[in-house]
Amino acid sequence: MLGHELQQEQAAKQKYVQLTQQKQTQVYALQKVMKELKDQNELLKKTRSELTKEMDNRLKEKESQMSEMKQELAKIKTNEEKHRSEMESLEQAIKAKNIMLDDQNETIRQLKQNLENKVRMCSVIVFLK
Repeated sequence: MLGHELQQEQAAKQKYVQLTQQKQTQVYALQKVMKELKDQNELLKKTRSELTKEMDNRLKEKESQMSEMKQELAKIKTNEEKHRSEMESLEQAIKAKNIMLDDQNETIRQLKQNLENKVRMCSVIVFLK
């Protein structure tokens, strides 16, 4: 009986050693997976940091462009108002010139009519003589 118990004890020890080795293999595999995950996590952190910096730079660039565009828009609006004012002034000048031309045309018409009347009068006087 003692031999049978000894065999059982050796089998149990062997089973224990096998289980211990399996567990050690699993622990090593898990440690390896954990190291890979940590490495991936570090890489993701680094990538995130780089992307954040890039996005910050792009945001600053876009903000700068927006600021420049706002300044350009302000200049355009200023020029628009200036040109609008000049155009209104020129329109007023054209209206004034048109009134002057109308007055001059009326004066010319009256002068022509007076001249025609004088010519007729001269013709009548010459005819009567």
